[in-house]
Amino acid sequence: MTKYRASFKDSIIRIFLELKSLVRYIFLIKKENEFNIPTEYKLMFNDNFNDKEWSLKWKDASEWWNQPYHQGYLKQWYDPLQIIESNDGVYFYAINKSKYFPEINTTIPVAVGIIRSRESWQYGIFTFSAKLPAGTYLWPALWLTGVYSWPPEIDLLEGYSDNTNDYHRNRNLQSNVHMLSDEKEHIFAGACSHMLSNKTTENFIKYIIWWEKDFIKLYYNGYLVRHITDKEVLYKMNEPQVIIIGTGVQEKFGVNNISPLIVNNIEVYQKI
Repeated sequence: MTKYRASFKDSIIRIFLELKSLVRYIFLIKKENEFNIPTEYKLMFNDNFNDKEWSLKWKDASEWWNQPYHQGYLKQWYDPLQIIESNDGVYFYAINKSKYFPEINTTIPVAVGIIRSRESWQYGIFTFSAKLPAGTYLWPALWLTGVYSWPPEIDLLEGYSDNTNDYHRNRNLQSNVHMLSDEKEHIFAGACSHMLSNKTTENFIKYIIWWEKDFIKLYYNGYLVRHITDKEVLYKMNEPQVIIIGTGVQEKFGVNNISPLIVNNIEVYQKI
């Protein structure tokens, strides 16, 4: 996997947003109303996970990949039993639950819950209301990925808790973009860490992807944390993508997480 070298403009934008994020973090700024849906956008999809119509909107990961695990990462497998509906959202768990897969002669030690949307969209505003799980060596994530192929992928949030329960006090919340080069090599636009002063394991935070032909903007709790304008990157995102939500674990995971990833609302808006 090769790292893509960002354009000069995007590098300057990234440095500027990282500095703003650092200031908010140091001074505990917690405003939540800096992003508003533009009037020309219409709500196309909404799920607050209270209507019990699960199968009409989502698939669990074991249904849609060729096998219920990622061949490049055999630490975890996708278990629909780790996806639990509740009155305050859908819960995604990661637990020690070994399962033997004879086709690869391997026992995979951890069961995790992951879902994908049945619908796909090309461009729009995607909002996620989520409370992150507390625990060590966790890897919850919210992202979009190509409906016909992988990459492309827009990683809105990947949380790496490492040996802490709170993602190093929310300093290790990351975004990324994956794509294919013209030579069909997997490349990525580079992981960025975004800091939040809010308690992401205790409160629901709104995470947003605003993806259009000319830009990708990512927001955490109303703040712009990443802005991609590079035409080459955006061109490689030019296909419909589905929503993916789920929890995962890092290689050193050994103890069941003490709380689940909880998502209580998903919305998709597109230009009218």
